[in-house]
Amino acid sequence: MKMSRLLLNRPGRVWIATILVAVVFVPVAKASDLTRDLQALAEVLEVPEPSEVNAALLRQAQNLRQGDFVRSLYKQRQGVAIWTDPAMILSLRAALESSTADGLLVDELRPRGFHDPLSPDARLSVAQREILLTDTLVALGDRLANGRADPRGLAPRDDDPIAWRHAEPQVMGALSQRLDQGDIAGLVADMRPDTDLYLRLRSALATELERARDPALIDTLRVNIERARWFARAVGDVDRIEVNIPAYTSTLYLDDEPVWQERVIVGKPDRRTPVFVSLMDHVVLDPTWTVPRSIIEDRLYEQAISDPLGFSNRGFQLRDVEGRWYDPVDIEWERYRAESLPYDVVQMPGSNNALGRVKFMFDNPYSVYLHDTPSRGLFDREERALSHGCVRVEDPDALARIILSRRADLDAQAIAELYADADNIPIDLTAPLPVALLYWTIDVDEQGNYVYFDDIYSRDAEVLKALNEVPRQRPVRSAMLP
Repeated sequence: MKMSRLLLNRPGRVWIATILVAVVFVPVAKASDLTRDLQALAEVLEVPEPSEVNAALLRQAQNLRQGDFVRSLYKQRQGVAIWTDPAMILSLRAALESSTADGLLVDELRPRGFHDPLSPDARLSVAQREILLTDTLVALGDRLANGRADPRGLAPRDDDPIAWRHAEPQVMGALSQRLDQGDIAGLVADMRPDTDLYLRLRSALATELERARDPALIDTLRVNIERARWFARAVGDVDRIEVNIPAYTSTLYLDDEPVWQERVIVGKPDRRTPVFVSLMDHVVLDPTWTVPRSIIEDRLYEQAISDPLGFSNRGFQLRDVEGRWYDPVDIEWERYRAESLPYDVVQMPGSNNALGRVKFMFDNPYSVYLHDTPSRGLFDREERALSHGCVRVEDPDALARIILSRRADLDAQAIAELYADADNIPIDLTAPLPVALLYWTIDVDEQGNYVYFDDIYSRDAEVLKALNEVPRQRPVRSAMLP
């Protein structure tokens, strides 16, 4: 059945409402153009039978970008069509065009030429138009929720479902109901992250696109909006410690407010602090430091072999695989090389300990954590990419007091007594605290001014390249095509 017949049978107010929806979401178009587009789509749009949809899915599965998700959605719907109103198609078209403010490329999302299901001139069967429209909508949802580039560690765990990729039955049911309501614009708005970081960067990019005066600034905003998507998916605006590596800052957010912010020292360019998200589950007071092998090989082995006594006086001890301890002065260092040393090197608590008085622990494969440092003068440097990968905190005592009071029920006096009583004391938190080690190179302050941070690890170009990639047009198998 052609949609033109359905629309002609509707009351006039439905036509008016349909046009108003399109006007809201395509503000640059004239009302006459919208009416013309609606009429053109109404003339060609038909509702395919479920059997036609299912047959088209079998033929076109390998040509869909979100094939698994689309097939699961139509399975949930038993093949019943979604795109029954040309106004829904116009809303999808408007959503694609406005996605440039999200840093996306319309050409990457919208099939081109005669394969374009949003065009009344497409040479597609009724069922092909149906499933390609759905594939385009789901691809847009995937890009908005998950990003175009590789999140490098901010992706969920292997067993965590990913929105718009993993087809969970309960999600399919809810999505099917939303689609039956016909509110494509509202659905797309809900796809978009709503964190403060994302919204302020998106607003800035929308403004710059209107001006179109600074391509480099536009690229930088697009790159960091992409990173804001990764952050929104992995953490969001919850209680957290957030480290922005290029800014050399760490911020603690509690109850949607920043309650602590300090300067930090991050990894050198050849010992980069990794980007990832984890959960802090305990804090260690007066910690020991088990030295990573990379640091032993890089510098500590030479220090130990040249001055074992000085090495010992700085609090270093050696531990074998059976847990026996040795003083550095008792080791025949000439028997070993740095890479084959059969001992762990451990620095005992004290004023010389590289971790200082406290370390904040969260599980990760990089042996990276936040900690104190005895080298206080380094925080006065403007560029602070100086560590071997861990994050050194300028005022860790203040951070420990806040976290332990909120997540371990310890006041300042109790913490002081723990410091005095013993060394290397782990304190479990009553509830884990998310830790996000992030990387963005531009932000917008409260006055609307841009704040730039040096791309210290030269990561922007790689993300921009991924954002700008437009895949080869997938073929659409149809007897209607030339």
